[in-house]
Amino acid sequence: MVAAYHGKTECVKILAPKEAKMIDGFNYTALMWAAANGHLECVKVLAPLEKGMMNINKWTALMLAAWNGRFECVKVLAPLETGMKNNNGKTAK
Repeated sequence: MVAAYHGKTECVKILAPKEAKMIDGFNYTALMWAAANGHLECVKVLAPLEKGMMNINKWTALMLAAWNGRFECVKVLAPLETGMKNNNGKTAK
């Protein structure tokens, strides 16, 4: 997660197969951190492994990318997570 948070793509490539779907205290995954911080290459690596996961408020990586204005990440995540709803019934739109 730390590698994804900081956009360290090579580290993410090495760690993702072993640590995919792990969550932190906020129920964030590495994909969520990468998407929220706009690390596109990390998102591309992690999306196939962690798509559809939700944090404690049922926010997805797509929602976090959209909220933070990470439009390149949104483009990658939209086909994978469009239509999912958070705990308030809202989608990424």
